[in-house]
Amino acid sequence: MKKVFSEIHNISIVSVSDWVGNRACQSPIMGKLNHIVINNGIDTENIFHKSNFDYIKSTLNLNDEKVILHVTASFADEDDNIKGEKYIIELANRLKDRNIKIIVIASSSKKMNLPKNIICIGRITNQNELAAYYNLADLTIITSRKETFSMSVAESLACGTPVCWI
Repeated sequence: MKKVFSEIHNISIVSVSDWVGNRACQSPIMGKLNHIVINNGIDTENIFHKSNFDYIKSTLNLNDEKVILHVTASFADEDDNIKGEKYIIELANRLKDRNIKIIVIASSSKKMNLPKNIICIGRITNQNELAAYYNLADLTIITSRKETFSMSVAESLACGTPVCWI
C-alpha cells in the first residue's frame, strides 16, 4: 500500500476538519501527500450544539416520553422506498404500548396512515429549529439503504444526540 501511494504524485487528501486533516498528515502512508481541509459545513458554534428545546416539547404536548428522531429528505409509507421508512413504521408499531414518540422530519407527498406514536413535522428550513429537535431527541435513527455518514448524523452528534443506523 505504501508503495502505491509513494508512486502517486497528483493526489490530494481532503479532510472535513482540521483535526481529521492533522491525523491524516501523521499517516505514514498519506503524510507526504497534499492535504486540504474543507470543513463539513455544520456550524457547531452557533447552531448545532446543546441548546434549549422546551418550546418544541410544549408545542408537541410532550411530557416525559422518550423521543426517537428520524430526519430524511422524504417520507412515504411504501415498502420499496430507499430511505427505509417502512422500518420507522414497523418500529412505531412495535413500540406502540411504550412511552415513546417517534418524530419524523421530512417532506411527504401524501397523507399517510401512520401509527399514533409517530409525529410528522414536515420539512424544516430553519436550522436553529432543526437543532432544537436534535436536542429534544434521545436517539436519532437513520434507515436509508443508501446513506453513509450523512448531514443528519453529523448534526445529531454535534447536538449530543446518539445515532443508530438500522
